[in-house]
Amino acid sequence: MLTEEDMEEFLSKKFQSEGGDFNSQNLISATFTGNETTNSYENVAWFNNQAYHSPATSLSYLDQAFIRFVANRSDFAMKLINSPLPRKTSARVQEELVGSLSGFSIAFNIVLGFSFLAASFCLFLVRERVDRSSLLQTLAGVDPFCFWFSTFVWDFVNFITPCLVLMIMFAAFTIEELNDNAGIVFLLFILYCWSSLPLMYSLSFLFVVPSTALVRLTIINMITGLASIIAVNILYLLGLNDIAETLNWIFLFLPQYCLGQGLADVYTNHKMVNVCTSTAAMEETCKTSDINFQTDYLAWESYGVGKSVTFLGVQGVIFFIIIFLIEFDYLPLAWRLLSSAIKWLFSKVVPRNGTGPLRRTSAEDDEDVVNEKKRLNETPLEELIKTDRLLIHNLRKVYETGSNSFVAVDNLCIGIPGGECFGLLGINGAGKTTTFKMLSGDYKSTSGTAYLEGFNINKDLRKVQQRLGYCPQFDGLIEQMTGAETIRMFARLRGVPEAEIPNCVESLGKNLHFAQHLYKNCGTYSGGNKRKLGTAIALVGNPPVVLLDEPSTGMDPGARRMLWDALADVRSQGCSIVITSHSMEECEALCTRLAIMVNGQLRCLGGPQHLKNRFGQGYTIEMKMPISATDFSAPTTFMKQNFPGCDVKDDHQGLITCQVKQYLPDGTALKLSKVFYLMEKSKSEVGVMEYTVSQTTLEQVFLSLVRWQKEAADNDDADKKND
Repeated sequence: MLTEEDMEEFLSKKFQSEGGDFNSQNLISATFTGNETTNSYENVAWFNNQAYHSPATSLSYLDQAFIRFVANRSDFAMKLINSPLPRKTSARVQEELVGSLSGFSIAFNIVLGFSFLAASFCLFLVRERVDRSSLLQTLAGVDPFCFWFSTFVWDFVNFITPCLVLMIMFAAFTIEELNDNAGIVFLLFILYCWSSLPLMYSLSFLFVVPSTALVRLTIINMITGLASIIAVNILYLLGLNDIAETLNWIFLFLPQYCLGQGLADVYTNHKMVNVCTSTAAMEETCKTSDINFQTDYLAWESYGVGKSVTFLGVQGVIFFIIIFLIEFDYLPLAWRLLSSAIKWLFSKVVPRNGTGPLRRTSAEDDEDVVNEKKRLNETPLEELIKTDRLLIHNLRKVYETGSNSFVAVDNLCIGIPGGECFGLLGINGAGKTTTFKMLSGDYKSTSGTAYLEGFNINKDLRKVQQRLGYCPQFDGLIEQMTGAETIRMFARLRGVPEAEIPNCVESLGKNLHFAQHLYKNCGTYSGGNKRKLGTAIALVGNPPVVLLDEPSTGMDPGARRMLWDALADVRSQGCSIVITSHSMEECEALCTRLAIMVNGQLRCLGGPQHLKNRFGQGYTIEMKMPISATDFSAPTTFMKQNFPGCDVKDDHQGLITCQVKQYLPDGTALKLSKVFYLMEKSKSEVGVMEYTVSQTTLEQVFLSLVRWQKEAADNDDADKKND
């Protein structure tokens, strides 16, 4: 028998030796001390508090042992029943309120996962918009309502599938609070899809990099969902009900908050209904304790989800309206008007230096350009439409760059009849691609307009786009689709009869010489084959006007010439083609008329031969002398005497290159017949073996004209330094 001091020391040593096993093997013990003189006993029960019922159990065994000792009955046994006192009604309600925090945890985790899921639906939209794939679909005849409706339906199906999986998970883990109200929970999921998808669509317009859009929209969803739910619930717990209620109304305009708070309210309301309606006393206690519950889960008051359901439904409508305001350019227009008004007011308060948009200097307008502009401005529109399929009338684009404005395209005037291949040339930054984007509806013009078969791009853009084929500068392809699937899709959009689509696919692949790649994914195409497929898309459905922005970029010389042949065949069938290119050889092979843009203005206009004659520097003459010749002064002297102003460009190993002016000192043109007469004469007089006469190339004309843009850029830099 151990005394109290001995028992304490014994248990301490045993704990040190057994370690973690002590708690599972040593639950109760006792010490018994007797005094025979006084016939009294002191008994102490020891218990391990790691077990819930060890105090009662130790007392039970102590009493049982003592009675056995006193009564001398070793078979005596006691049965102990430990039953807690009935809880007070208020305690039960409070316990259910604490248990409802599990609903908050479930809602929190669902909103966290849906933040990633909802943001992922913007990836493809951003990529399509940046790659101009969506623009090509619009040009093929896709109505904006049809585009966004089909996108929404597909994304909705993909979004609702994880929601159904969640419903199955609730049933599998027997979450009674949500399973008993599965209809309400599923309604919240459906309305969340309805509101969050158009919100992601509208926010996708803010981004140009898909990965950036995914990351930032995920962060936005997490902040608007998780942070708002936490803030409101913490404020309620702290008793700041007025602030919490105000924030609750504000956050109801956020789909993530409506979903999370709605799920949490369903969970909490189920618990409150079960407790408060169990007995009349419980119901009375809930009323006196000001504890809310709703037998109608769609009630507007707390803890009903009527507010969340209503606001989710309204949000979807609002966000779709925003999408179409952006799509039809009403929202950007309102923003531009507001910006202009602010700038105007600011200019009244703070005077600005400068007199208007920054216009890059250029040479005086060419006579042909002036005549074309005069023809378009003075001839009635009805007459012009009869002769010109595409009319560009005083088209102008000004970019706003902070406090300055920059003129990218300056009052462009061109008329292009049917069956013409028109080349628009210029160095980078001249305004070619901006012109194409205005004609296709990708950009809005600052002023001026254009007409395609009589339809105004500002008023009848959809009709213009339906009559326009466009190959953008960068490939607007969906890389997951094959070439054949891409052409087939655009053929259907263009209204090509279904029976003719297979022939359309094969003929375009054959004519553009990439038939062997038709059934490969576009993402595996080389740069040249992507340009061929882009050109094929522009030609699908035989549109009356085709815009080709550098279509031969990345092609080898053989493929380039085959493309030229295909485009020549298209032009011969009456199609009007407008092409931009940096290849003068391509322009000479394809174009019936050319225009060279410098600083957003037309510097010249006319056929290739006309431009050579008008802006050429004369003739280039190459002479070959005999191998035995040692003195080459005679042929150079002959050239200078017979061709005034002749410039010897090169003299190397019997090969002499001279530049002869096109006009004589008296202003008369040097006839080509006289050039050949004098060169034949040089054979007998100075011993020339062979010679070639060539006119100034189109590339030389181009380089001589675009120097104005380089000079203007230098002047602009000097002005900025002076400022």
